[in-house]
Amino acid sequence: MRHTMFQHHNIYKKIVIGTILVSLLIFLAPHVAFAQAADFGVQNVQDQGLGLSSQPLQVTVVKVIRAILGFLGLIAVIIVLYGGYVYMTAGGNEDKVSQAKMILRNGVIGLTIILFSFAIVQFIITRLNQAAGIGTVTDPNPLGGCTDVVSCNLPGACEDVFVAQSITPDQSTADVNNIVIRAVFTKSVGTPAGEVFQIVKKDVDVSRNFTYRFVEGTDKKVIEATMPLEEGTDAANCSDENYIDGTECVPVGTYTVSILDTVVATDGQGISYEQTACTEFDGMKSAKFNAPTEANDVRNPTWQGVGILNPETNSPFTDPEPRLPAGETYTFVGTTDDDNGVGYTQFHLEATDGSETPVDIFRGPSSAQSSDDPYAFSKELFFSSGIVRYTNAPKRYQYTFTTWDIDHHVSAVQTGTFVLVGNHCFNQVMDEDLGETDIDIGGACGSDASCTEDYQCASGLCVEGQCVVQPKITDVDPMDGAPGSWVTIRGYYFGNEEGTVEFGTEEDGWIPANIVQCTDVLTGDSWNNTYVIVEVPNNADFAGTVTSSAIRVTNSTSNLSDATNDDFGPKPAYTDPDGTLFEDGLFRFTNTTRPGLCAVVVDGDQEGILDGLTTGPPGIRIRAMGRKFGTRDDTDNITFDIGTETPFSASVFGWEDTLIKTEVPLAVAPGNPVVHVEKNGVESNGVPFRVSRPDLSDVKPLISDIDPTDPTPGSFVTIYGAHFGQAGYVYISPNPGATCSHNNDADTCTELTVPPAPCQNTWTDTQIIIDIPDEFSGLGTYYVTVERADNGLSTEGTNDLISIQSGDPKPSICQLSPNQGPAILPEEHPGLVFSGKNFVRGSTNLYFWNGAGDITSSTDVDNLDSDNWITWGDNSGDDRWGVSTDKKTLTSSVGFANASLHPTMPLGRWPIAVAANGNTGNSVNYFVTDCRVQGSVPSGTGLQCCTEGPDTGSWKTICEGDVRSSGYVWRFTTGIPPEVPYVLVQCGDDGVYKGRNVEPSPIPSSEWVESEEMCINATAQVAISREIDARTVTTSTVLLYTCGSTTGNINCTYADADKVSGLDLDVQSGDDGYVIVIKKASDLSSPNFEPDTWYRVLLTTGIKTSPQALGGGNLVSTPLRVEEARVPGTVPENTEIAFS
Repeated sequence: MRHTMFQHHNIYKKIVIGTILVSLLIFLAPHVAFAQAADFGVQNVQDQGLGLSSQPLQVTVVKVIRAILGFLGLIAVIIVLYGGYVYMTAGGNEDKVSQAKMILRNGVIGLTIILFSFAIVQFIITRLNQAAGIGTVTDPNPLGGCTDVVSCNLPGACEDVFVAQSITPDQSTADVNNIVIRAVFTKSVGTPAGEVFQIVKKDVDVSRNFTYRFVEGTDKKVIEATMPLEEGTDAANCSDENYIDGTECVPVGTYTVSILDTVVATDGQGISYEQTACTEFDGMKSAKFNAPTEANDVRNPTWQGVGILNPETNSPFTDPEPRLPAGETYTFVGTTDDDNGVGYTQFHLEATDGSETPVDIFRGPSSAQSSDDPYAFSKELFFSSGIVRYTNAPKRYQYTFTTWDIDHHVSAVQTGTFVLVGNHCFNQVMDEDLGETDIDIGGACGSDASCTEDYQCASGLCVEGQCVVQPKITDVDPMDGAPGSWVTIRGYYFGNEEGTVEFGTEEDGWIPANIVQCTDVLTGDSWNNTYVIVEVPNNADFAGTVTSSAIRVTNSTSNLSDATNDDFGPKPAYTDPDGTLFEDGLFRFTNTTRPGLCAVVVDGDQEGILDGLTTGPPGIRIRAMGRKFGTRDDTDNITFDIGTETPFSASVFGWEDTLIKTEVPLAVAPGNPVVHVEKNGVESNGVPFRVSRPDLSDVKPLISDIDPTDPTPGSFVTIYGAHFGQAGYVYISPNPGATCSHNNDADTCTELTVPPAPCQNTWTDTQIIIDIPDEFSGLGTYYVTVERADNGLSTEGTNDLISIQSGDPKPSICQLSPNQGPAILPEEHPGLVFSGKNFVRGSTNLYFWNGAGDITSSTDVDNLDSDNWITWGDNSGDDRWGVSTDKKTLTSSVGFANASLHPTMPLGRWPIAVAANGNTGNSVNYFVTDCRVQGSVPSGTGLQCCTEGPDTGSWKTICEGDVRSSGYVWRFTTGIPPEVPYVLVQCGDDGVYKGRNVEPSPIPSSEWVESEEMCINATAQVAISREIDARTVTTSTVLLYTCGSTTGNINCTYADADKVSGLDLDVQSGDDGYVIVIKKASDLSSPNFEPDTWYRVLLTTGIKTSPQALGGGNLVSTPLRVEEARVPGTVPENTEIAFS
């Protein structure tokens, strides 16, 4: 009975564990794989986005199905647990056992069906979301958003994983051997550079022959391995031809470079391989290359196609310095190539005024491509409107691309610049609340007054210290047509008042073109600040025969002009019917009569979007107006061109000669597509229609903590949580669940703002710092609500409270710089700088969380007298400590408590609080990096860096699991431990076995010098550390395979056809143990081995010792010890050693 119960107990344990694992797979997998199914199946209905909203019906339906599947999954888990309970309590009753098995079987089948159903539903909703535009960054111009590029681009899936993104060289053959082995990682590497690689040359580990270093300026994300140079001599292994002094070369041969499993990032994260949450690339484990000859590379790598993709054309901007509207995501691209192979690339972005932390991205060929192929770099970066609104002026950036090849050469640096302006600077409206002093002029759009550089001007042109408005033509669509046809001229600064457009040249003269009038639209004509539609004049009006001409636009306010054939702006290109490209900026007069398009606008009021507007989300009904549309044939169409090879065709609801009714295709992503009408295979001029982003996000903000909960007027408050987005609004109200909105005091709501400059980045996705104004007089308890700016969703406003008290302003922190780093600062570190207000000299203290307890609520932060905090201030003997005279800046080291079990902040993200004169202020988080990266032990602290156990990566007096020096340990056994046999791997000191007293083992072997020079009638031998049972040495435990010809590489497939049969095996006593002798024939009348052939010997754990006495009359035979480092990747199971 006990045996039966024990079996039931074990089975039940397996059932429970299996159920938990399956449940975790169902409920947790969405967090990793899709990043949008948080708390799948258990969140409130409103969190699922099931309420009435503007999202498409199909998305809502799929989300309902997803919620139902989550509920069914919970039921299936309960059924499985119930089946386990019935099985456990069956007591041997066969009927109950059968019943339990049936319940378990049905429950597992149900779980399996639900799992696959969820995967299908999740795939559908992901595709629908992508088609509808979900997941793109939105930016409706709120204040308090991110104010620099780094803060605006939170780490994504590819930055959160720690992988080797690239290992080079990774190619079949490199025609040079002056090679540098490199690896590019997604995070800073915490492991020493010399402990990252394993380098194997033809099955021999040669890692120790290389030197390793972190590449300077890469933040420990790029590691190089090179052959060392002997001081004062040329590098060995290098060809004399084209050799450059100081260049290292690897010996010719085939190499496999692997990343060790023990590699960790500076934040303590371990290395991952293959597929991760990042879909851009897989983590690389290893790379292979062959350097068959000694040769030196002489050419530098090159770049092509470098620039920023224009969302309208999906090709790089042609402007030398484009002006880009903020609130958008831009893609930086470039393709690099080298005659022998690409090593890695660096993309660098910085503000030219030096006001931001530069962006540096390192990438290289990934597992999906060879390093000898061209490498295409692409990186998306989001530029928030908060960047230019913070400065209330345009901002100029410079970016560079640099490549290193697989040896020692570097490309010429490719440089570009662009100007970031407000995304309201192209709407042809004077936005006074956004700082504009005229239509699209002033504030973040640029000045029209004094200047020192071009980018400061709205026009992009500064002449003798004054902004000058000069038009700039960027495109003409089309670049050919018959007189009377319509063409669209696109560019900038044409003016809001109608100017003039002319066709001609300085030699032929200029003929004015008529501006197209478009009825039934808001403006009445087609002149805009960024595009103009004109009618092509008659080329017969020129003196003489003219078949081509330039186009000139003149601004009526400044009287300045730009022509398509001058050097001020880009020259639009023309492609003739034969495909020949002409980049002279000249329009061609032809006989092609085209349909004409003069406006594309919203068709009737829809979902708050007014009739006649030139912007709307995907799916909105629009009308296209013009002429010569005729009646629709099967081949006629209206399209949206987003720069792809094939434009998107739109559905047509009505087609008349001057009017087409259609809608924006759902597949068109937000941007500025150009609309064309195709009639009888002839395309009209293009008219832009701005596609806005639909509000389809259902991610609600979540408050987890507020610190402090009892602020006073004139103090800052920190709100911790998740899903706050990049910007938004914070409201307080005495009423729970109040309906609050921006700039509206209804429902007794008060809107609080983030601290003003110089505080920056006070609104992040997980932390908000708000200011209780000095003049705030409504003391009492308030409910706090956080609203995201991008989707308008808010917290409930029913649970999160603050109580505003009377009293002096509390010391307050709005910014910590840097906000991550070591716990014990190195001597050269300038210290942590806390920006804020109300810091008091002589009475301000900081409190550093030391990890002694758990942080679960604000009460843990409030109790600063507990043992969980390290108090730090004037009396701490900190040379860095200081409070500025204006009480707005505090400088400090990280707190340290000598001779404590918790001497400083542990690895991870933890709060730092501030207090002065008995008043406790708010706290901010500081991320403590891995102590193993810091290296040396801080002097005078008596600390050690923990390398294993729960304290790994933290500075501790005693690491958990350590044995103290005052303790005493002994051990004993009740028997005699058996000896485990192992293979003796030995040879002479220099690796040459001939003429040495040391009995080499194994032989012959490619590991030993000259060992390959063996006769075909020699024997193979391997020494074992102790006596073995000769009966266990058989053709089943000793295997011999052929592995190809010696003219090529060792290639062992372990196929039956390659196995050598008829072995004659013998066990002999040797000087250092016992020797297994392997030969093919029983005598020397025929050779043991074939000529010019690689062989590999495998020994298995079936080889055992002679019986050993353990005491008490017990005997045991122990098998051969397995040494994983000497076993190739794919061999028969239980193989101990392989040698070739």
